[in-house]
Amino acid sequence: MAKKSRDKGKRGEREACEALRDLFPNVQRTAMQSRGGHEGADLKNTPGFHIEVGVGRVNPREKWEQANADAFPGHEDVDVDARRIETWHRHVPIALTKRDRGEWLVTMSLEDWKEIVKRSLRGCEFCEELDSMEEPGG
Repeated sequence: MAKKSRDKGKRGEREACEALRDLFPNVQRTAMQSRGGHEGADLKNTPGFHIEVGVGRVNPREKWEQANADAFPGHEDVDVDARRIETWHRHVPIALTKRDRGEWLVTMSLEDWKEIVKRSLRGCEFCEELDSMEEPGG
């Protein structure tokens, strides 16, 4: 990887840290990243999430696939849903990407997003209303 590209990646990771600081006060760039094999997340001190950061002309799906593979090292042959159910609470794979001068986008699986929404709705004022809604087709 060219130095210019590495520097851009580092800047993007620092910007991502600042963008997430209100949720994760101790978020930091991962100092050393391995080359080849499975890597650690780009950001650390984000409990429950494995975050890969990409800036510029990056493919969010490819970044998410990298996060997903790195969040579950050694389990590539195991069904994705089985891995997710088994370890969801520890490593939700997230791709945090941004085009130059663009806004940050979060890419994650629909199942992980649904689980986060379910957990966030527990105890909410309008949850009773949601619970009382009839199931589609029922």
